Amino acid sequence: MNRSGFDISFTAPVQGSYFDWSSWSEVYGVLTTITKIDVSLNNGYNAAATLLYTFENPAPGEKLSYFEDTLERGRSYDFVVTVYANGEQSEGANMYAILAGGVPALPTDLKLTTTEGAVPVTLTFTAPSYYSDGITPLDNITKGELWTKGGWYDDPALITTITDITPGHKVEYTINDQSLEGEQNWLLTLFSEDGPSEKIPVNFFIGTDTPGKVTSLVAEETGEGVVNLSWGIPETGSRGGYFNPSELKYDVKVYTPGSSWGDDCETVATDLAETAYTYTISGNEPKKLRFSVTPHTAAGQGTETKGDYMVIGPALTLPFTETFDAKVSADSYTYDHLWGTSTTCGESNPPEWNVSEYCYDGNTRVQPPGGSGALAHLNTYGTTPVSDFMLTSTRIAVGGAGTLDFSYNYYVSAPPSGGTSMSAAISFDNKPEFETVHSVIFEECETKGWQTAAMTGIQVPAGASTAQIRITARNSKEAVALAIDDIKLRAGEALPDVYPASVSDFNAALNSDGSAIDITMTAPTMTHPSLGDKNNQPLTMISRISLQRQIGYGIGYEEIHEFLSPLPGSQLSFSDTDVARGGEYSYKAVVYVGSNCDYGNYLDNPVTVGQIPGEVSDFTVSSTRGAAPVVLRFRLPAADYKGESLRSITGVMITRYNSETFVWDEVAHLTENLVPGEYASWTDTGVRSGEVYEYRVVCEGTAGNSYGVSQNVYVGADTPEEPRNLKAVLGDDGLVHLTWEAPVKGLNNGYIDTDHLVYIVQRGNCYSDYDAELLKSDVTTTSFTDPTTFGDEEIVKYFVKAVSGQMTGYSAMSNTLLVGNPNELPFTENFNKLVGENIQPVNASWTIESSESAPNWAFAEMAYFLLEGQVAPVDRDGGLAYSFYGPYSTLNRHDYLISGNMDVSGIERPGLGYHVYGVPGYDTALGVEVSFDGGAFQPLINHDFKNDISELGWQKVEIPVDVPAGARKMRLRFVAKKGDYSCSVAIDNVHVAREFDGSGISSTPLCGVMVGTSGGRIVVCGLGNGEPVAITDLGGRMMYTGKGDCSVSLDSGVYLVTLRGRTVKIRN
Repeated sequence: MNRSGFDISFTAPVQGSYFDWSSWSEVYGVLTTITKIDVSLNNGYNAAATLLYTFENPAPGEKLSYFEDTLERGRSYDFVVTVYANGEQSEGANMYAILAGGVPALPTDLKLTTTEGAVPVTLTFTAPSYYSDGITPLDNITKGELWTKGGWYDDPALITTITDITPGHKVEYTINDQSLEGEQNWLLTLFSEDGPSEKIPVNFFIGTDTPGKVTSLVAEETGEGVVNLSWGIPETGSRGGYFNPSELKYDVKVYTPGSSWGDDCETVATDLAETAYTYTISGNEPKKLRFSVTPHTAAGQGTETKGDYMVIGPALTLPFTETFDAKVSADSYTYDHLWGTSTTCGESNPPEWNVSEYCYDGNTRVQPPGGSGALAHLNTYGTTPVSDFMLTSTRIAVGGAGTLDFSYNYYVSAPPSGGTSMSAAISFDNKPEFETVHSVIFEECETKGWQTAAMTGIQVPAGASTAQIRITARNSKEAVALAIDDIKLRAGEALPDVYPASVSDFNAALNSDGSAIDITMTAPTMTHPSLGDKNNQPLTMISRISLQRQIGYGIGYEEIHEFLSPLPGSQLSFSDTDVARGGEYSYKAVVYVGSNCDYGNYLDNPVTVGQIPGEVSDFTVSSTRGAAPVVLRFRLPAADYKGESLRSITGVMITRYNSETFVWDEVAHLTENLVPGEYASWTDTGVRSGEVYEYRVVCEGTAGNSYGVSQNVYVGADTPEEPRNLKAVLGDDGLVHLTWEAPVKGLNNGYIDTDHLVYIVQRGNCYSDYDAELLKSDVTTTSFTDPTTFGDEEIVKYFVKAVSGQMTGYSAMSNTLLVGNPNELPFTENFNKLVGENIQPVNASWTIESSESAPNWAFAEMAYFLLEGQVAPVDRDGGLAYSFYGPYSTLNRHDYLISGNMDVSGIERPGLGYHVYGVPGYDTALGVEVSFDGGAFQPLINHDFKNDISELGWQKVEIPVDVPAGARKMRLRFVAKKGDYSCSVAIDNVHVAREFDGSGISSTPLCGVMVGTSGGRIVVCGLGNGEPVAITDLGGRMMYTGKGDCSVSLDSGVYLVTLRGRTVKIRN
């Protein structure tokens, strides 16, 4: 449906025909040229058609289409398409009563209730969500009208107009007219902008009605000749009114085929109080019959409900054959066996199956395939509703047969045949479910005329004793022949006990015009490689291949087609035309030999029909200065969820979370002016102050919906969020300067008075403002300078919170700063200050950082090594610093313990000392680094536990540190380095002397390379991997030569270290 006009499309014919009077049949031939095809308005028999459009010289078989937008909306039109070729013109293909625009679909759940037959009358129904095409969303219903039906002596009259009808919502309307009595027949019509829907009958009765039809009438044969009947009580009275259920009684009748004037009837039970009855036939022959149930009360006889004809009694034997050749008279035939008949057609006199020598397909006489005898056929018309017409056989004994072979002949009419189809199905042991073994749509058949469907290897379920055959013919608006003949069922060969391999070359793709998904596969030729005990052997037969489909996710696969008895290795194809709903189409194919099947082969990737939109962006939800209404604004997605350009958005669904029912209630559905990439908005006026509302916006597309984006808002004065980007900077004036950005919304996305925000500023040294010192509580700008002059160096953090009206927000926390005077040398740190029950550093200016989110250094009475146990401090003085690592974790990391500043003004070569607890064999290291005046940290020494540590225990390290000229402040950084197989790192007794006591020994022979001692080793750190290094004693004897950093164990003494063309002296 296109509400702005008509999308008109069709395929030019490929065949022509003429009527051969000598053979009394239509003769068909290939059409080579077409002069033109006219599309016109059909104005009736007595008026000339109005030409709309002409296709000149189209090719036979060409798909033709155009858009017609000249017709007035709100009116219905009749169209005719006429083909001109070879100087002749076709009769014309007609389509009638096509509406320009769209009208609402019919309402559902329509119900009319009274109070035990008395007024008032309550009408309820669910308004449609779509136009009458069932696809296009319906955005508005302008009104509904209730009219009397009218009759011979009175005209239809308007009863009432119903307003405030929302698509998809339940409507309830009460009529309290005390003058109403007896039978009432009304009509309900719904209106859209383009016009009214179809009229829906609304029938009811005021007073006490007679009962209507019973519900769910089921007749089931449970044994030979025994039928159990069951039914439900009527839902309404016979005229839609109230009846007294306590008075219900039932009569049961049996109908058998009689003369042409009607069926024979026998009443077998009266005044039954129960809703069940058991019937047993007499005799040893099958009988064709059907049952009816009629309810009644004191108000009178109710409406009779008739079941379908069925055949009950003893089962026939295999082989079973139905030729329809049993003669009644010289020129009259009937069925060889009894067959039950049923239909879904709702007409009072629906078409019935007939047996005769011939039937007609248009003007063509159709005779049985062999040319003699008779056939079974249906006579339908263009006005016959599209329905199913079933023939069901008597029971056939199949006990002992492992498989069955089935065949029948069916006649395929010449085109056009629309959706006319024929199918065959089999049921076992009286089960109501029939399994389809063959199905064909005539329009898809390349060959016309009589065809034979033959299926072999149909498996008989274990323990099954009987089977029934059902032939189903489905008509279409094209009134074509529906004929069958020669139905056969016999025992088949035993199935091989093997498991089949899966199908191969399994592919699916959307066709060029988007009307179907074409699926192809190759049937397996071998048995399964692992299932069963006969693997990778040639496969001799396949019972069936089940093609299954899942649309979207989580709903499971359902069978959509079955390939019956395909040959191993055959190429199979199927077109899935059910693509109107759109979405992600996934497929799988399961191969069966009897009941044995493979695991199923799944399509690698689903086929997307249409597009699933991406999510909205720039989504804001705001109140009007804290009061209603709430305004939602968002940018529609410009791309689908795959990132491809989005062609359209069919709708936007806005829901609001209901905290009482815990579900998302739909509050708006937008369908107009939805342009991908553009902004859209919606206003919610139904909100109250003091409440938090959460909204979700979902974009609807041709293939499905986006997941949705949520946002909440508080209606009322909200608590402000934390200030943003709070920064603390130590200025050259020695004061700390703070800057931040003002919050723009509340914690619950609610309103705050951004024009009159006030800030509270605090200072502390922890990770919260719990015990922070208040500096100022009425700051009105987004900056502040702390006037404090600090003494000894300490760590500080600043906390700033915003105040809007009476609502105070949470604090934002600044970066950490070292403030105050640096520590003077000598510096000592033993990590043993007791604060309450916790061990802390003696100097408060140590900081901890990490390469990971959570730092690892800690201060404690003892260090814990997972395999080595607890380690006490060097002097057992109550404290140390350590970073705990376990040996088996594979997460490599660095953890940093950083000192405060030390005053090194005028000092050239201070001495650094510390203890490190070494454990040989681990992928653990401790690096020691130094920084001057806030510059980058440079390495001093690296302790590699695997290569440098030979003994377990505390190792004392003393190294010099060269201070660059003019440097004023120095900081140390101890780096715990965790490898794949590692242990903890512990240090203690860090001290820095004003001067290193190693006279004449340099620690920095060249910039970036440090030479020092550690635990009886000479250590070189900072050298490139390929750079040579040599160590000799004072007598020139070579003690070590190598490349790159090294750690060499030597006796006590003085040594010469040569690298980068320089030689330095060091005492070990």
